[in-house]
Parts: sequence; structure tokens; C-alpha cells
Amino acid sequence: MIILSIILILTLLILLERNAAQAALSKLEEDHFFSKACAEPGEEGEIVIRLLNHSRRFLPYIRFRDKLPAGIEPAQDSSVETDREGKQYFAGTTWMKPRQALEKRLRVRFEKRGRYVLSQLKVAGGDFLGLEEEERSFEALREMIVFPKELSPGQFQPVFGGLMGDVSVRRFLFDDPVLTIGFRDYTGREPLKMISWTQSARRGGLMVKNPDFTSEPSVTVLLNTEYDGEEKEELLERCFSAARSVCSLLEKNRTSYEFAMNAGMLGSLRIYCFIPRGLGSSHFEAVLESLGRASYSVNCGIRELVRRNMEDRGSGNGVILITPARNDACLDAVRLLEGEYGCRVTTIAGKELGV
Repeated sequence: MIILSIILILTLLILLERNAAQAALSKLEEDHFFSKACAEPGEEGEIVIRLLNHSRRFLPYIRFRDKLPAGIEPAQDSSVETDREGKQYFAGTTWMKPRQALEKRLRVRFEKRGRYVLSQLKVAGGDFLGLEEEERSFEALREMIVFPKELSPGQFQPVFGGLMGDVSVRRFLFDDPVLTIGFRDYTGREPLKMISWTQSARRGGLMVKNPDFTSEPSVTVLLNTEYDGEEKEELLERCFSAARSVCSLLEKNRTSYEFAMNAGMLGSLRIYCFIPRGLGSSHFEAVLESLGRASYSVNCGIRELVRRNMEDRGSGNGVILITPARNDACLDAVRLLEGEYGCRVTTIAGKELGV
């Protein structure tokens, strides 16, 4: 009788064990993400693993393991595992109450510009004795964009001294409703608010105001990444930083600008990078995100970059061309901009910049 009782108890324990192992992940929801969408180089952030137990069961054992993207430096070592190949993982174990939501966080530092991706989170659940466990993978891309660092503004002041004065009186004319230099006959196409009723009474016919033309300074910033020489990646990183610094100065000078580059875009549906003319924080953030996503691959040559972005522009455009070096391809692009498109060009070469 005692032996039979022991057998029944053991059988019951085995059934409970198997049931607990099989049910451990059945109603567990998991996710992983970065605590912020973008960051500056050297800035700290967090990788967050979120677990949610939808069941009324107590989960005695949950194990998680999330691979860290290359280039991320953990700010704490207690939750980091390293395999034989040197790959690092955010890993740990926990238990969960019924209906409990739980977050595990790892502080990390983003040292370099680029796109960082969390791709695969592995979660395992086991029985209350830890004898069996069931594992599954949660695959969802979560990304973080790190901007290029900003270079010293003093390196780019000559660009604005020679270019902006000329551009400010030649670019993008708009009607100014305040300044009126005369009057002309009403053609029927002008809005009623443009009609001068005083002049119409004097002339015996409808007359409209003839506004003065004022200008809004604007510049095209072109970033070329076509380069096959030595230290390619280092020079391209300088160019990305230079593009950020130039656009930052344009923002401070309240000069509207458009931005284009021929680098491949990581994690973007856009084949080509072109940001229309604009100004302000949202416009600048779009430029920064594009620079953060930029890869070392090239989607077109520098000449095609010029033609694609200058074909529909009027003559006299101000252009800031940022390129790794003043090589033959760069000089050819400058001749094209100045000769065929009549642009005033200022060239910034990565080789000539300080870090």
C-alpha cells in the first residue's frame, strides 16, 4: 500500500512537472526594444526586455537571452554573458506572478555612429523543479540610430563667409506683401486682396499692387560617398560629421537648405536620400537620421548625384559639396555644377578636416 501511494505521488509529480513545463510559455508575451529611438555618440541608453504573464498560473522559472548588436558597450556586466566567439548577450532568469508585467533593463553606451538592431530574443520556461524547459524565439527588429558626431564649427566658417552673401541676394524670390513698388492693371488672375481701390478710383479701372521681390537664402548640400582610396571608412565618417556640422550652422544662420547624398540607407525603404528644402528641428532631425543610417555603400556616382538633384533647379544655386577627397571625380562634378548649372560651389574635403 505504501509503495502504491509512493508510485501515485511520483506519477502526480511527473504529470505536474510536464504540465508546468508545457504551460510555462503558453500565455507569456515577450518583447524587446531600446529605451530611445536615436542617440548621440557616447550617449547611454537602455535595452528593455518586457515580459507579460497573461495566465493565472505562477511561473516559477523564466529564462531570457537577447543578443547585443556589435558596437554596443554594456555599462554593467552583471547581466551580460559572452560566448566563445566573443558575442555578448543580455541574459538572466526570473519568476513571475499571475497576471504580472515585468521589465528587465540593461544600460548600454553607443560609441559609434550607425544603426543598431535587436533581432532575436530567446525565452525559455520550465517546471517548478527546473528539470525541463521549453524554449522559443521572438523575432522582431527593433532599431536605434546613432548620429555622427559634430565637428568644430570653426572649420566651416569660411564656407559661409564666401557663399552666403552671394546666395542671399540671388536665390528663391518671393512676393513680399508689405513692400510695394508700384501698381499695374488688373488681369483677373490676381486675388482680390491685391486690388488697390484708391488707385483704381484714380485711374478709372481696376489696379493691383505690384509687390517688391525679396529673397530667402537657400543652399543645396550634397554629400558624396563615392571613394575607393585608403582609409575609406575613416574619411566617410569625417564627411558624415562634416555634413552634420554644416547643416547645424545653416540652422543657426536661419538659412533654408536641401540635403542629398549617394550613400546606401540602412533599414530604409528609400533608395536615394533626398530631403527637400526646409528649416527647423524636424528638418534637421531628418538629416541626422539619414546620416545615422548611411552605409559605406554607394547607390550612384557623384556625377549622377549632381544631375539628379540639380536638373530642375534654376541657375545661380549655392551648393556645398562634401566629399572624401578632391580627386578627379570631384573636380568633374564641380565643373558640371559651375558650367552646366551655373552654381556657386564650395567644396569640403574629408581629407582636409580635423577630427
